[in-house]
Amino acid sequence: MSGRDPFSELQRPKAYWAVLETVLITAALPIFGLWLRPDDPFFLHAEFPWLVLAPLLPALRYGFVYGFGSALGLVLLIALGWRLHWFPMPYFPGGFVLGLLVVSMVAGEFADLWARREAREHTVANYERQRLDEFTRAYHMLRVSHDRLEQRLAASSQSLRLSLVQVRRMLFAVPADQDMLEGAAEAIMGLFADFGWVQVAELYAVRGGAPDAEPLARLGQSGALHADDPLVNEALRSGELVSVRSEDLGSLPRGTSSVLVAVPFVDVSGEIWALLTIHEMPFVAFQKQNLMLLAVLGGYIADQLVAAKGRAGIDDPAGGDFVRDAERALIQRRRFGLPSMVQAAVVDNPAQADNLVGILSGQVRGLDRLWIQRSSATAPVLFMLMPLTNEAQCVSYRTRIGRQLREVYGVDVDALGVTFQGREIDPRDSIEGLIDYLCEVGGVDRAGIAYRPRPGV
Repeated sequence: MSGRDPFSELQRPKAYWAVLETVLITAALPIFGLWLRPDDPFFLHAEFPWLVLAPLLPALRYGFVYGFGSALGLVLLIALGWRLHWFPMPYFPGGFVLGLLVVSMVAGEFADLWARREAREHTVANYERQRLDEFTRAYHMLRVSHDRLEQRLAASSQSLRLSLVQVRRMLFAVPADQDMLEGAAEAIMGLFADFGWVQVAELYAVRGGAPDAEPLARLGQSGALHADDPLVNEALRSGELVSVRSEDLGSLPRGTSSVLVAVPFVDVSGEIWALLTIHEMPFVAFQKQNLMLLAVLGGYIADQLVAAKGRAGIDDPAGGDFVRDAERALIQRRRFGLPSMVQAAVVDNPAQADNLVGILSGQVRGLDRLWIQRSSATAPVLFMLMPLTNEAQCVSYRTRIGRQLREVYGVDVDALGVTFQGREIDPRDSIEGLIDYLCEVGGVDRAGIAYRPRPGV
């Protein structure tokens, strides 16, 4: 998948432009010296070695290779000038040449080190931005769910949250070799009809940036979708909900669309999975709050499609999220060296197991991912993934947990039967190996977890 991610790639100059600029800067200094000091164009006898600026600038701007290449080119020019007696040079300036090379290498290495550090910071910012989008959507879903419960309590026996959970389970129940969106299309349409006041609509799968010719699901009777519909094209272009309301239309032509609202299903990385075109809905529902609900529903379902597609054979939704985030943490560890921790918390206290699991679950941090394993034969085990966390930070987390449990129960963690064991993710790890490790330290039967690793992770 490819999404619109502002942090996905650092803005770096093109290679040919960097080479051209390096060559021009390298040649400019000797040419200027030839015009200013014909007998000493390399400034070998000047009060300051101005020639060092030629490799220094490309090294700081583009890195080690360009700076060292510039210095090496100047060294070759100096050697030719001395060998062929182009200029009065009684001896080869070995010390000057060595200093020129050292300056270019030090500056280039500094630039490369700074670029790697910048890439790490961009990766951290991107990770936190995506998780913030997920939390924002979850907050809106919770808020809207409570509002809808108050409005529909007398007429409906099912909450918006429960409906979303059912759609999520349906997505995860679709076999991996089938189209997950197609298998849950009717349930998705029912969700929009029940909670979005949608009366006539169509759901299209989006492939290659364009909707399919035939809808996956249809609600009511509507005409065919035109390929040049301005609302549909604008929704696909912007990745945002577009309606015929004046503030949404902007500069789009009016009166040329048969669609009232176009809702793209966009995940947190910017990928558009599907498009809902609404043709009829009550006038009272055509308000900002309800349209926001439609947009949030589309984004939430797109996120669940991502989770379902990347579930890697795990039937438990929480396990699918855990493994998906663990794969991301492992890839970032390999590419950028970002630390992440995995640990298992065993609650060996039958009398207080539920209370202790509740306390531990409530202390999970914003970026962490929790996966609870319960079995009648073993004590409850909490698998924890802690992205962007090293060993020292994990120890601080355990200390905080122990302090809280001591305030509640008056005894230490060990006396309560809660044990923690974990380690930092290593670049040589695999997802299969991490799951095996957690099962081993947590005392969980590995055969009871249906997991098939994806190739290359």
